[in-house]
Amino acid sequence: MNLTNALDDLYADDYTPNNVTAATAAIGELVRYLNHATLTDNAATTLPYPSSIADVLIDLHQAVQRLPQTLHQLGVHLDAIADDTDAAVVALNTAFFGACALADDLATAARHANQIPARDPIAG
Repeated sequence: MNLTNALDDLYADDYTPNNVTAATAAIGELVRYLNHATLTDNAATTLPYPSSIADVLIDLHQAVQRLPQTLHQLGVHLDAIADDTDAAVVALNTAFFGACALADDLATAARHANQIPARDPIAG
């Protein structure tokens, strides 16, 4: 079983407050994992080719591309359940546009990384 299937099984249509906060905490832990996996000493073996990096960038793009929907929905719901939400909603809108820009930048980086040929290991 891969991580995607495990997450599907764990959270499938069970939208409870605990599962929602656990899912957001899991995102943080997965980013922490990526931070360690992409350290120079680790990346030499885990990401040996430019295309490997492009694959990671494509997946990050897909993840970030989904974030604006979540941010928008949080803002709409916050506005529906509370008063005096203007400052929070403005900040969420700023984050929304930032996430859109980040997704575009990741897509561009992935395209460029995918076009870079790998170095010849013999030539260095």
